[in-house]
Amino acid sequence: MANSDKKRMLTKKDIHKIVWRSLPLEASWHYERQQHLGFYYAVGAALQKIYKDQPDKYIDSLKRHVGEFYNTSPQATPFIAALVCSMEEEHANDDSFDVSMISAIKAALIGPCAGIFDAIFLSTLRIIGTAIGTSLCFQGSILGPVIFLLVYNVPAFICRFVGASLGYEKGSEFIQNLQASGTLGKFKDAAALV
Repeated sequence: MANSDKKRMLTKKDIHKIVWRSLPLEASWHYERQQHLGFYYAVGAALQKIYKDQPDKYIDSLKRHVGEFYNTSPQATPFIAALVCSMEEEHANDDSFDVSMISAIKAALIGPCAGIFDAIFLSTLRIIGTAIGTSLCFQGSILGPVIFLLVYNVPAFICRFVGASLGYEKGSEFIQNLQASGTLGKFKDAAALV
């Protein structure tokens, strides 16, 4: 379904809600499926809105997102969650939409996103913020913890909000590009192996 034909169900407020609801992503982490409950919490309200008149599809989406493994960098989750919501909209609007693509894309993105975002946030910004903050604390300045929080969290929140907007707005285009290049089939095969 082309972007121009697509019925958009989520508003900017709904996309921002995904970002805010992604914050406790790791609050229910466990060894079997890791962050799956946190991911569902991030997308749950959006899915209820998308499938408000389609209870069977909503139940299927609930089973899909609660039952699948999910583990990636928290800063990448709004992008993946909004992209998933865009695909769920496709499914709500088109009964012939292949729902296995939703799981395949989600599974294919968690690894690369974890590698990129963990390197940026955990291995770089956190270390720089800690170094600057600790230096200021040793000098007796109260700005140490403030600088640490700003260096780490300002880029993280920018990334979360921009990522969610991009994931939702470019979701359909992203999937169409993957289909055209043949990459989507590889993602589906890789997800089946996992």
